[in-house]
Amino acid sequence: MAGMVRSDDNGRQTNTGITIQHLLFVETDSSKGPPLWTTAWIYQQPYSIQPVKMNSPNNIIGKTMSGEDVAIRIKKGNELWQLVLSPKRDSTEDQNIQKIKKSKILLLGTWKNKPFSYKISKEEQLQQMEFQ
Repeated sequence: MAGMVRSDDNGRQTNTGITIQHLLFVETDSSKGPPLWTTAWIYQQPYSIQPVKMNSPNNIIGKTMSGEDVAIRIKKGNELWQLVLSPKRDSTEDQNIQKIKKSKILLLGTWKNKPFSYKISKEEQLQQMEFQ
Protein backbone atom coordinates (compact mmCIF):
# COMPACT_ATOMS: atom_id res chain seq x y z
CA MET A 1 0.00 0.00 0.00
CA ALA A 2 1.44 3.41 -0.95
CA GLY A 3 2.76 5.51 1.94
CA MET A 4 3.23 2.56 4.29
CA VAL A 5 6.59 2.02 5.96
CA ARG A 6 7.70 -1.46 6.97
CA SER A 7 8.43 -1.64 10.73
CA ASP A 8 9.44 -4.23 13.30
CA ASP A 9 7.44 -5.32 16.37
CA ASN A 10 8.72 -2.27 18.30
CA GLY A 11 7.54 0.19 15.63
CA ARG A 12 11.06 0.94 14.34
CA GLN A 13 11.44 1.34 10.58
CA THR A 14 13.13 -1.69 9.01
CA ASN A 15 15.72 -1.70 6.23
CA THR A 16 14.73 0.30 3.16
CA GLY A 17 16.82 -1.92 0.87
CA ILE A 18 19.53 0.75 0.52
CA THR A 19 22.68 0.02 2.47
CA ILE A 20 25.27 2.67 3.29
CA GLN A 21 28.48 1.43 4.82
CA HIS A 22 30.60 3.93 6.71
CA LEU A 23 34.34 3.32 6.56
CA LEU A 24 36.06 5.16 9.39
CA PHE A 25 39.84 5.39 9.62
CA VAL A 26 41.76 7.04 12.46
CA GLU A 27 45.48 7.75 12.66
CA THR A 28 47.04 7.77 16.14
CA ASP A 29 50.47 8.47 17.60
CA SER A 30 51.97 5.02 18.21
CA SER A 31 54.03 6.23 21.19
CA LYS A 32 50.94 7.28 23.17
CA GLY A 33 48.81 4.14 22.86
CA PRO A 34 45.44 3.86 21.12
CA PRO A 35 42.20 5.17 22.63
CA LEU A 36 39.47 2.81 23.77
CA TRP A 37 36.58 3.45 21.38
CA THR A 38 33.12 2.85 22.85
CA THR A 39 30.45 4.17 20.47
CA ALA A 40 30.15 5.81 17.07
CA TRP A 41 27.04 7.92 16.47
CA ILE A 42 26.21 8.31 12.79
CA TYR A 43 23.18 10.46 12.00
CA GLN A 44 21.97 9.87 15.59
CA GLN A 45 22.21 6.06 15.33
CA PRO A 46 24.60 4.24 17.73
CA TYR A 47 27.22 1.73 16.59
CA SER A 48 29.69 -0.37 18.57
CA ILE A 49 33.30 -0.09 17.43
CA GLN A 50 35.88 -2.81 16.80
CA PRO A 51 39.26 -1.22 15.93
CA VAL A 52 41.42 -3.10 13.41
CA LYS A 53 45.05 -2.06 13.00
CA MET A 54 46.09 -1.46 9.38
CA ASN A 55 49.71 -2.59 9.03
CA SER A 56 50.45 -1.34 5.51
CA PRO A 57 51.96 2.18 5.31
CA ASN A 58 49.98 2.86 2.09
CA ASN A 59 46.33 1.87 1.83
CA ILE A 60 43.95 2.23 -1.12
CA ILE A 61 40.45 2.09 0.42
CA GLY A 62 38.33 2.68 -2.68
CA LYS A 63 37.63 5.11 -5.52
CA THR A 64 35.95 8.50 -5.51
CA MET A 65 32.79 8.99 -7.55
CA SER A 66 35.05 10.47 -10.28
CA GLY A 67 37.20 7.31 -10.36
CA GLU A 68 40.29 8.49 -8.42
CA ASP A 69 41.92 6.14 -5.90
CA VAL A 70 41.45 7.10 -2.26
CA ALA A 71 44.78 6.51 -0.54
CA ILE A 72 45.63 6.76 3.14
CA ARG A 73 49.31 7.03 3.95
CA ILE A 74 50.45 6.69 7.54
CA LYS A 75 52.78 9.34 8.94
CA LYS A 76 56.01 7.87 10.35
CA GLY A 77 55.57 7.04 14.05
CA ASN A 78 51.79 6.74 13.75
CA GLU A 79 49.33 3.85 13.48
CA LEU A 80 46.25 3.58 11.28
CA TRP A 81 43.06 1.99 12.58
CA GLN A 82 39.91 1.06 10.71
CA LEU A 83 36.91 1.34 13.01
CA VAL A 84 34.60 -1.55 12.11
CA LEU A 85 31.03 -0.65 13.07
CA SER A 86 28.11 -2.81 14.18
CA PRO A 87 24.65 -1.39 14.93
CA LYS A 88 23.79 -1.09 18.63
CA ARG A 89 20.21 -1.61 19.76
CA ASP A 90 20.37 0.82 22.69
CA SER A 91 22.89 3.23 24.10
CA THR A 92 22.92 5.22 27.32
CA GLU A 93 25.22 8.13 26.50
CA ASP A 94 22.66 10.77 27.50
CA GLN A 95 25.35 13.20 28.67
CA ASN A 96 26.39 13.66 25.03
CA ILE A 97 22.87 14.05 23.59
CA GLN A 98 23.45 17.64 22.39
CA LYS A 99 26.74 16.68 20.71
CA ILE A 100 25.05 13.65 19.12
CA LYS A 101 22.21 15.77 17.72
CA LYS A 102 24.63 18.36 16.26
CA SER A 103 27.04 15.85 14.65
CA LYS A 104 26.88 13.79 11.48
CA ILE A 105 29.47 11.44 12.98
CA LEU A 106 30.59 11.46 16.61
CA LEU A 107 33.10 9.03 18.12
CA LEU A 108 33.09 8.43 21.87
CA GLY A 109 35.65 6.65 24.00
CA THR A 110 38.30 6.95 26.68
CA TRP A 111 41.96 7.83 26.43
CA LYS A 112 44.33 7.82 29.39
CA ASN A 113 41.30 7.02 31.59
CA LYS A 114 39.45 10.17 30.52
CA PRO A 115 36.30 10.26 28.35
CA PHE A 116 36.52 12.02 25.00
CA SER A 117 34.41 12.76 21.97
CA TYR A 118 35.62 13.40 18.42
CA LYS A 119 33.40 14.95 15.79
CA ILE A 120 33.86 14.06 12.10
CA SER A 121 32.27 16.58 9.79
CA LYS A 122 33.80 15.65 6.42
CA GLU A 123 32.50 12.61 4.55
CA GLU A 124 33.33 11.42 1.06
CA GLN A 125 31.14 9.04 -0.87
CA LEU A 126 33.04 6.29 -2.65
CA GLN A 127 32.04 4.21 -5.64
CA GLN A 128 30.06 1.07 -5.00
CA MET A 129 32.31 -1.95 -4.55
CA GLU A 130 31.84 -4.60 -7.22
CA PHE A 131 32.15 -8.24 -6.16
CA GLN A 132 32.67 -11.05 -8.63
